Amino acid sequence: MRAWSWLPCLLLLAGPASAEKVFVAALTPGAGADPAEVALVDERLLASLRRLPDLEVVGPRDVTTMLDLEAVKQQAGCTDGVSCAAEVAGALDAPMVVTGQLGRVGQTWVLSLSRLEQRSLQVVARVTREAQGPGADAIFPGLDGQVDELFARPPDVWGIAGGVGLGVGGLGLVGA
Repeated sequence: MRAWSWLPCLLLLAGPASAEKVFVAALTPGAGADPAEVALVDERLLASLRRLPDLEVVGPRDVTTMLDLEAVKQQAGCTDGVSCAAEVAGALDAPMVVTGQLGRVGQTWVLSLSRLEQRSLQVVARVTREAQGPGADAIFPGLDGQVDELFARPPDVWGIAGGVGLGVGGLGLVGA
């Protein structure tokens, strides 16, 4: 067996390159937003973030699974959403925090997302998008682009995030 033939196996065992841990706080329901719809947008936001390979995303349910979130809040002395999210992120050793608010006026939905540096609570990026529709699902088509902008990623021109894409491999055209 050639020495280079086992190298791919070692790379697979080594796992992914070091990912940046990000804590995603639950979205805050804004004016006109139903908390149940906001919770569904929360789940879609987590899915959008988890498609980015260099992020290790931790959401509120993940924390709740590990320990009771209310107990953590009380121990940390949290009273507002942003500082509490930062406290939880610190406990998780997550240097970045994503917070947001979803609200609605008539048929216009507004989703504002912020990326904060956990230690200083300094906002390093903020992206706000509007969408038209009767339900909060109107936000879904633009959510991946909003997340890409929040983390300064170029848009996915091949549509890979949507499940279809093509790439060129060493042996020719490869479908993804």
